[in-house]
Amino acid sequence: MFNRNALMNSLNNSLVEIRFYSMNSGEEKKVIGSLNEKFLNNHMKMNQDHSNDSILIYKPESGQWEDIRLDSIIDWVLINDQHHS
Repeated sequence: MFNRNALMNSLNNSLVEIRFYSMNSGEEKKVIGSLNEKFLNNHMKMNQDHSNDSILIYKPESGQWEDIRLDSIIDWVLINDQHHS
């Protein structure tokens, strides 16, 4: 299991690549997203509920939000960094 606090801290500060299994298709997906205001454009900053079993991240490339179940995350990496959690 990964460290949720480390993931949320990274999402709040920069771009993160997350690999996870889609709950709809069961296929592995990879997305790049962030919760940092500089990537959100005109969107409001999201406050995540730490008791929730999923996270919502903003994908700057598509301008869409992605809802990811925590138990579906395979791994994640901070963009421009080799640290996996």
